Amino acid sequence: MHVENCRSMIKTASIGLTLLSAAALASALPSSPTPIASPGPAATSAPVVSAASLLWPLPELELLKPVTGNWTCDGNVPESLLGPARKTSSAQKSRNDLDNRWVTGLVIEKSTPENPRPRKGKFHWTWDAVAKRFHGMWIDNTGAWGTYSSPGWQDQKLIWTGDAVHNGEKIQTRDTFESKSSREMTQRSEISVKGQWTLVYEGSCRRGPGVAASPRPALSPVPSPMPSPAPKQK
Repeated sequence: MHVENCRSMIKTASIGLTLLSAAALASALPSSPTPIASPGPAATSAPVVSAASLLWPLPELELLKPVTGNWTCDGNVPESLLGPARKTSSAQKSRNDLDNRWVTGLVIEKSTPENPRPRKGKFHWTWDAVAKRFHGMWIDNTGAWGTYSSPGWQDQKLIWTGDAVHNGEKIQTRDTFESKSSREMTQRSEISVKGQWTLVYEGSCRRGPGVAASPRPALSPVPSPMPSPAPKQK
């Protein structure tokens, strides 16, 4: 009989614990299920850009017109780590490219007895709307390549600074285009040697015959706002 009483007490305790656990679980749950909110529209990280706007010419490229087109250049190359001193003549041709989003140019140096393997190079310029600067790149037949940038015209000068790799060495570069008139400009190229700018080329260029002269740029360290375009001649 004693055993039967013990069994009855254990059974009663088990039922009580089960009821207490169920009550605790019921109190922890909300009285009614919380409805799940429907997902909202996905947030876009950037505004949608139409294809038509991508094809529109970059207005900032208009500021490069004084140094684009067809040019004939004559100058001097002083002796430097790039080679011996010599006189040089070259033809430069550049134009708007890739739906007017870039300027693409070609420089071909004339062959002379002093320079039987003249330099040939290509460059590309564009406008960086984030950095508010012009950016460019250069490659040539010596295997040299470089990247550079410019804030725009300052005192009739367009100055590009950057880095180039030549013969396995990285070199700081500075190229200055100075507009003298609508048909004349000068060019000056320098490299940094032990922290000092060293001249490696200096010359003058004349716009090719039969090519319409471009207006000189408005002076501004950052090319904005754009100057009004010149009226078309009838």
